[in-house]
Amino acid sequence: MIKGPRVREALCVNLVALVSLVASFVAMRAARQLGVVPYFYQRYYEPAIRVACGQPFATDRDGRLSREMSAFLGLERAVLSCEAVPPPLNPDPNPPTRIWYHLFVTVAAVWRVTGISWAAIDGIAAFMMSISAVCVYGIFRLWIPAWIAIPLALVSILPGLRYLLYLRDVSKAPFILASLVVVAWLASRNLSRARFLALMVGIGLLLGMGYGFRPDVLIALPLLAATATLFRPAPLGRIWLGGIMGSFLMAGAFVLAARPVFSAFSSNVGSCHWHFSLLGLSDESTRQLVLPRGNVSWLSHPDDLIVWRSVESYAERVLGAPTVGFCTPTYDQVSKAVYLETITTFPGDFLRRALAAGGHTIAYGFWGLSPARRLDVATLSAWFRYAILAGSLLLWVVVILTLLARNLRLGLFGCFALAYLSAYPIVQFHPRHFFHLAFLAWVPVGLVLTFLVKERRGLRGAVRTNEWRPWLAGLELPAAAARIRAVAILAGLLVFAGAVLIGARWYQEGRVAELFGRYLAAPGEVASVVETTEKDDRLRITYAPVVSRGGRDVTGRMLRVDLGGPACAAGAHELTLSLNGPDPGYEFRQDFRLALSPSRPATSLFSPMYFQRLRLDRVSIELSRNDKPCLIGAKWIDSAALPALWVGVTINGGD
Repeated sequence: MIKGPRVREALCVNLVALVSLVASFVAMRAARQLGVVPYFYQRYYEPAIRVACGQPFATDRDGRLSREMSAFLGLERAVLSCEAVPPPLNPDPNPPTRIWYHLFVTVAAVWRVTGISWAAIDGIAAFMMSISAVCVYGIFRLWIPAWIAIPLALVSILPGLRYLLYLRDVSKAPFILASLVVVAWLASRNLSRARFLALMVGIGLLLGMGYGFRPDVLIALPLLAATATLFRPAPLGRIWLGGIMGSFLMAGAFVLAARPVFSAFSSNVGSCHWHFSLLGLSDESTRQLVLPRGNVSWLSHPDDLIVWRSVESYAERVLGAPTVGFCTPTYDQVSKAVYLETITTFPGDFLRRALAAGGHTIAYGFWGLSPARRLDVATLSAWFRYAILAGSLLLWVVVILTLLARNLRLGLFGCFALAYLSAYPIVQFHPRHFFHLAFLAWVPVGLVLTFLVKERRGLRGAVRTNEWRPWLAGLELPAAAARIRAVAILAGLLVFAGAVLIGARWYQEGRVAELFGRYLAAPGEVASVVETTEKDDRLRITYAPVVSRGGRDVTGRMLRVDLGGPACAAGAHELTLSLNGPDPGYEFRQDFRLALSPSRPATSLFSPMYFQRLRLDRVSIELSRNDKPCLIGAKWIDSAALPALWVGVTINGGD
């Protein structure tokens, strides 16, 4: 016989699921009415179509599709019948898109019931958001009453509603949040060894399935392993070995469930994980983090092709490797080398970005509630941004201090889990990558509300009589020694983090000084001007192509532009670099604001340029006509004289 509390809990879970499901459909309808066009790489859904029609998972190597299939994949029609899906003449069972195997199979299963249509995918996205809300409710329910957990769970998924029409973004949320339910459960409940190992196997299988939706779920594995090994409610000496065993079982279950995805890697297809990490270094990510751009630019634009060209250039210059292709195993190795060299050269900047990401992520549950259609933290006013960040941090400090005072293990777990979850979005900082973490802002709110509800009678009496001592005396506060210990531990952790940051900045200064010193000392050849035009008080200087007719299709060159001189007035000067080619609609522009002063009368701008034959082969400089005397010249630096790592940088005279 089912007990009453279980029935009530089931009703609460179903209420959260139903309300979030309805809210998801309402949000999707509103977005469509506003003209939002769903985009989740629909042109790659050929395998899903074939599986839905009873064919094996495959694509046609020669791209020979029926007219109806091409129109459907091109979003020119909304529905498709299996009569228009002939078997592939040259099937490829392991195409690059096999890395989305579980997503495609899930879509195919739905299409078998509903018929093949893009509208049917709305139901998948809504269901995933509903499951996400239930997972958040499960996290809250470990410490918070149901009647508080329900509204907090629902408000936590509101920021994610704007991403429902982008299936690949929303698809990761239920898998990551389900893993966080397990993390919270492991840290707060004492399980038998059999139940613990079964739970680790189960979450490994689930994350292996999620990997075939979106690889982002990998981020949950280290947190699960650390929690299982270090933070379960038992002495460390009794749990660490079982934690390691459970972590290995979880990893094995993950590989087993993700095995259909790994088949793609047997056909010269890589994971592309490091490619996505490099995208997170773009100037756009810096803007999203609300960090000053400074004088260094790792990636001018968050563009897949720019990253690919930079990796190809690195392979040519540093490794002497042939063309590596895009997202191949070799590409993974080279892009990893680029990323790790960037981190080891700029560790201080990476830590600063992690701190910024942590602050914005913790507060996202608040600022993400804005009704703005296109929202990022950089669009918020500074006072509002700082207010919600300060409020979020204050609430979490109260929670962490309380945990450290009452239960050292839980307090350390809270510090570790919060730091990990809030900082990992640095990999690619954009709300679509961390909207599922909005609940972090509401966890301390729920805990504080739970405390206030528990003490409501005493609080009412204290407020009514204005006598607070009896109420404070009745509270079950930790001993003074425990409170002092909590403050000391948190202060120690903050001091340690500050020392690491200072040490990283000191190390970085030496590496960067050497790097940019070689930039300045490297010889070069003057860039040949082929065209100079003036329009609307703007001067545009176009330089001769430097892409050879033979050899590699993609290559890189470092451009040095020098400004200053006695004829150049002190002050700010604006300059635009443009990389373009035969296609006038395909151009990458970078704007620079360079300051000159009597103490710094000259500046040198270094900008990596990655060319592609017949696509991008020319560079232009635009500046004000009045600034023409400031342009000392431009030259192409000898690549052999430069270090391996290329970044854009402005170096002022006297620095």
